[in-house]
Amino acid sequence: AEVKLVQQRSHHLLEYSLSLDELRNKKWTSFQSNLSDLDDFVYKWSHVVKDWDDIVPDPIVHQLKLLESSIPALRHCRVDLFREDHWVELLQGKLRLPGSIRVDNLYFSHFIQSLEILATPDALKFTETLAEKCRGEVIVRETLNEFIAWYQTYEIDFYDHTYEGRNTPLIQNWKQIFIEINDKQNLLS
Repeated sequence: AEVKLVQQRSHHLLEYSLSLDELRNKKWTSFQSNLSDLDDFVYKWSHVVKDWDDIVPDPIVHQLKLLESSIPALRHCRVDLFREDHWVELLQGKLRLPGSIRVDNLYFSHFIQSLEILATPDALKFTETLAEKCRGEVIVRETLNEFIAWYQTYEIDFYDHTYEGRNTPLIQNWKQIFIEINDKQNLLS
């Protein structure tokens, strides 16, 4: 009976390792939209090791706790939101990964390397703040692009003013122009 239990635990440990390797080998660009796979992994294995009556390997329990604690921070690490400088700030700055790691060669395994950092409340606050900063930058970029498009397509109306034989073109609708510029400026505030 004890041999069978040891074989069963060995099988579970191998299955755990293979399942984690499967997640580890996923590119972040595709994996980040399927974090429910990580949720499922943590849920499944937390319950499997909880049902073990005998000694559970501490590294597995510790790793599962770190994975569970890191999920909220990982949810903020969005490929569609972060730009290259944001990834550098996160990967090389906060997580201390090598400079060669960029979003195009980022795998979930890179986050696993930094689980001790990523699972902290400080990392969650950092990723929340970084994501909020990114959203703000998106709004500013979109507003600037809208203003540039308005500027490039706006046609100023002139009327010819004649005084003492001189013809001077004057701009009509100054008030409307300033109202529109003020509206665009308020979008940036």
